Amino acid sequence: MGELLNLPELAVPINRQRLYYYGCPTPSKTHALPLLRAAAKSPSFSDKTVQSPKLPGVVQSSFQGGLQAVDRFTSSPDYKAACCDEGGSEAIPCIQTLREFPKEKLMSKVVMVRFDSTVLLGEEWGPCSQSFCNAVYTIRHLREGGARVVITSDWSNRTRSKLVDVQSVANILSSVLELKVVAVQCMSSAEPLKIEGFERADVFLLENLSEFKAEVANCRKFAELLSSGVDIFVNDSFSSSHKVLASTVGIARSCYASMAGFHFEKDLCILKEVAKPDKKPYVAIIGGGNLRDKAAALYFLASRCDGLVFIGMMLFQILHALGHYVPSNLIERGACKAALHIIQIARDRNIPILYPKDFWCMNDPHSTQVEVIPVHSMKDSEVLTLDHDIFYVLLGLWFLVWHNMLLFP
Repeated sequence: MGELLNLPELAVPINRQRLYYYGCPTPSKTHALPLLRAAAKSPSFSDKTVQSPKLPGVVQSSFQGGLQAVDRFTSSPDYKAACCDEGGSEAIPCIQTLREFPKEKLMSKVVMVRFDSTVLLGEEWGPCSQSFCNAVYTIRHLREGGARVVITSDWSNRTRSKLVDVQSVANILSSVLELKVVAVQCMSSAEPLKIEGFERADVFLLENLSEFKAEVANCRKFAELLSSGVDIFVNDSFSSSHKVLASTVGIARSCYASMAGFHFEKDLCILKEVAKPDKKPYVAIIGGGNLRDKAAALYFLASRCDGLVFIGMMLFQILHALGHYVPSNLIERGACKAALHIIQIARDRNIPILYPKDFWCMNDPHSTQVEVIPVHSMKDSEVLTLDHDIFYVLLGLWFLVWHNMLLFP
């Protein structure tokens, strides 16, 4: 869901002419924000039984997204995912993890893994990134324990052009996992996966979940079809954990054990670090879409953070709630009430909501001509990207939560 960005120790001035503040705190607080220095020390994660590697954060700047946290380490068979302190945040429930589950109990069990396609299939994650290695290790750990592994997820060919069908995805995953991944098409025919076929492959890949409406509806029959013959469910897709899906919530009801994978656990550690109020100030950078569906998580961030920076499709819902004109194709139905509530929480807590002063827009998606449009003069153009100067506002903070990527339809 988010990335914890640890910034190098430096202080830079804010270019206030290119960024709007809504609901600013008192002047003393506002002027103090850019003067604070970022934490020079990365957060520590400890494990009572496993000596885990440090997770240094590397901050990069890019055209899309602005900031990106990249964690690097050397992969090895002995790798264990870094985990949080036992005394975690009381706001986050205790979740059983694959790391804690006895490995000997995996033998001959059918285990379904809900993997994060943006990590294993997305081109933005390299093979040296912490998230990528955690996701790969989840599946390898299960195989090493003698489990029969079935993996499933949703993906879009907009993320990667090579993701044409389930067979092409299976070929990519075979290369990524260094295991024989075989695609099976049983869900479209409403037939359960046959256990006797497990000798043909190391891992079975089910069809693209985004092609089934029953997935988003958390259909009971669809969840039962997914979980047919499955003993253990491993959720390793933290980015979709806020959604009520058949492949996450529904399937967990039918398996005798459900737990978080190594990638999920690592992201959960980040969330627990964010929930600790011992480092101030911190700001949440919130992007992506479907504000109404994510309202509860956004209310939590608004009640904890010292500032909110909105980008992506989320931004337009906030602008719409603030009374700015927003093109109709960028307005999410039913999101205005939730956006107004977020604004009200920020106002009551006297924290700022930050958003860019202008956009880079184009009238024709095939044109190369781009114009800068002030936020109060937005028109029915195609928005390309946000003001780059938002980056400078963030460099003076202790740490930030980066929620989703900056992408527009």
